[in-house]
Amino acid sequence: MINKIVQSMAEALAGIRDRRRARRVWVLMEHQTKSAESRLVRRCTYPLTAPGAVKRVYTNLAVLDVTGQGFAVREMAPGLTLEALQKVTGAPLQPTTREGGPK
Repeated sequence: MINKIVQSMAEALAGIRDRRRARRVWVLMEHQTKSAESRLVRRCTYPLTAPGAVKRVYTNLAVLDVTGQGFAVREMAPGLTLEALQKVTGAPLQPTTREGGPK
């Protein structure tokens, strides 16, 4: 298995388009915009390069797995509750057990 951190958006898009090169795509991002809107939404409004390619999202508030029903919460920032995280997330959240399965 080769893990690779890409240095440019063009390189990332090339890897995502070719599913043989990118079996798992993880995204690192801020959970909210500067105006406090959620970056994690129920449905994307922008054109997508590779729908369904992203499997996990790491934000400053949580680690989330992408599911067909929304996001499965794997970890949260210390002191953050699921209810507080749901308030700042624009898609449904499902709690998971420590092993990563549904609660």
